[in-house]
Amino acid sequence: MNNFSFSNLYISGLATAVPNDVDKIMDHAQSYSEGELEKFCKSTGISQRYVGYRKKIIASDLCVAAANELFEKNNVDKEQIDGLVYMSQSFDYEAPATANIIQMRLGLKNCGAVYDVTYGCAAFPFALQIAGSFINGGCRNVLILIGDSVTTPDISDKDNFLFGDAGTAMIISRSEQTEYPIDIRLETLGDRFKALMHPFGKNRHRISDMVQEVGAENANKLLRRYMSGTDVFSFSLIDATKATKKFYKDFKCAPDDFDFLAIHQANKMIIDSVAKKINFPKDKVNIVLDRYANTNGVSVPLSICDYFERNPDCGRKSVLALGFGVGLSIGVASLAVDSACVLPVIKSDETYDDGLRYRDYVNY
Repeated sequence: MNNFSFSNLYISGLATAVPNDVDKIMDHAQSYSEGELEKFCKSTGISQRYVGYRKKIIASDLCVAAANELFEKNNVDKEQIDGLVYMSQSFDYEAPATANIIQMRLGLKNCGAVYDVTYGCAAFPFALQIAGSFINGGCRNVLILIGDSVTTPDISDKDNFLFGDAGTAMIISRSEQTEYPIDIRLETLGDRFKALMHPFGKNRHRISDMVQEVGAENANKLLRRYMSGTDVFSFSLIDATKATKKFYKDFKCAPDDFDFLAIHQANKMIIDSVAKKINFPKDKVNIVLDRYANTNGVSVPLSICDYFERNPDCGRKSVLALGFGVGLSIGVASLAVDSACVLPVIKSDETYDDGLRYRDYVNY
């Protein structure tokens, strides 16, 4: 099943947080040959990003900061939160689920349906479908958290500047029949999973086996993202655009029906090319890549928060959301968002000390 439509739910709150630590790309120019980073910034559209590694801020910290701000500013009753889902590729521990830790940190004592979902750049449309299932199962309000923290001190590869850290908190609430349904199309192309992945270091290819085969130094080098640029580019331009056009047809809508497009912020070329292929005017495509870089699954909700931050008190807007990436997966969604429910982007210093120390576990 690819298409879903929910007429009994809406976004009652949305907030996004980034680390309070901006990293200007050109500040690293001395580490590269003359003109190399200028070319990078021009081709990607990225001039800065927000990084968490220098202050030890990770994805769950950003999601908690966004959720707490949302609870406070929107006067949310925590006891009315029935479900919590953390969607990420950046988890605190191998076990337990990061969602369990977040539930504790947020004080959601009456929230029992709590779990992690591993998802990347298409997380936002998939999150809406998950929340709809929760609501139809009896929940009143579902807290969806989407976050990733991928930045590191390594600047030896300029491609690392493509990514920034961010976390989103979104409350999906039950409503009576609404005139603004949330329509969703989801596609998964699992047969092409090798195009974009972190292949090594988990159960299929354990670190111990890698060390034995290639040595510790080389094993450490393998713990990174791998991408077939050609395959990912064609996936974005062909498959994501086909899915969007199918969405237009199935749900009888067109670009003119929407106030703006919140698209995954992969890079400038992909954004421009996909928007053109799905017939969206440039002035209705909200760009955040230049200031926040590629924030993976957060890029779509970050784009929504940024739009309302720049257009406060603008009332209800109709949004087309398009996410695509690792999986390979594609999500397209149409929804109405009220500016009164959306907070400006938060700059956060929040982190969490769990009390665990390496030395205490060396001889455990």
